Amino acid sequence: MNLEVLIPFLLLPAALTKETPPPIAPALERLLSRSTRRSMALPHEHAAIFERLGVAAPYPHAPLLALGDGLPAQTDAWMFAEPVHLEAGHNGIALFPAAYLEVTPPEATALVSTLNQHFEGDGIAFHLGFDGRWYVRHATGETPLTHSVEAARTGALAALQPRSTGRLNWASIQNEAQMVLYGHAVNRERETAGRPTINGIWFWGGGELPRGIARPPGIDLLVSSSPLVQQLASCSGTPLHDVEPHELFSGRLGGAKDVLLVFDTLERHAQNLDVAGWTDAVQQLDAAWFQPLLAALAGGHIGQLRVRAPAWELEHDFSLSRRQHAFGFWRRTRPITTYA
Repeated sequence: MNLEVLIPFLLLPAALTKETPPPIAPALERLLSRSTRRSMALPHEHAAIFERLGVAAPYPHAPLLALGDGLPAQTDAWMFAEPVHLEAGHNGIALFPAAYLEVTPPEATALVSTLNQHFEGDGIAFHLGFDGRWYVRHATGETPLTHSVEAARTGALAALQPRSTGRLNWASIQNEAQMVLYGHAVNRERETAGRPTINGIWFWGGGELPRGIARPPGIDLLVSSSPLVQQLASCSGTPLHDVEPHELFSGRLGGAKDVLLVFDTLERHAQNLDVAGWTDAVQQLDAAWFQPLLAALAGGHIGQLRVRAPAWELEHDFSLSRRQHAFGFWRRTRPITTYA
């Protein structure tokens, strides 16, 4: 079996992890230490998933998830309109994404209703999806050039504002939305309760739903619980399964030769720069998946293993054959935080 594992945000920047103990992940440490490694630039954090599943840029992240959320994404164009908290500091304005805010459904409903009333004459409409996702629907040809919320979390916001491609001035709309939200009753209540206010939105991930996605070659079995991967698999007709590690090597899955695993369990922690939560999630992945995969590699069930770790517009790619693993015992293992 050839096994490819794609894990966005498996590696965090060294500046974030230098003050905390590294994850206890012995299987991952051994696999990475014996691998051949290369790095490459990415247009954004989810590009690796889109490209591997047969979708070229511009990547229609928002319309795909909007479709999965039961919204009419087959028409017009869609973007994420992520609710954020903006806070001025010594080094400029810091952005905290939706995962940090814990926006309640009643709060989201009230805020989106106000946004729709205010922008009614601009030909755009805000919608609520699942799991805290907010969208804005707009005319085709009006999708701006944007940066992901992950990039905004760690970058200089002034340089990452949306760049319009049509008549709508999205940077102005984003700034205007801040003024609309600033004095909202929801935010007054949150402030009184000592909770961070929802004082801005961040546009990203826009585009139109693809009319046809071909099934990507080289995948006999796709395993993931990621909503994005699920939608891409559905649109392309790629079989998607929910299996445990031992089932991959039991023979009950039809002897799949090329297997792709995609894990998204680290994304929320990375967005929030939550190193403790990220550490726990890495340790859980190591125990649940990488220890069995290491045993399968040593036992000959896996001939070639590839671990891809995209994050913050950069991908680290680790390749390891069974032979490399067997004869790489002399290589010293080191914490995964040293590879970023």
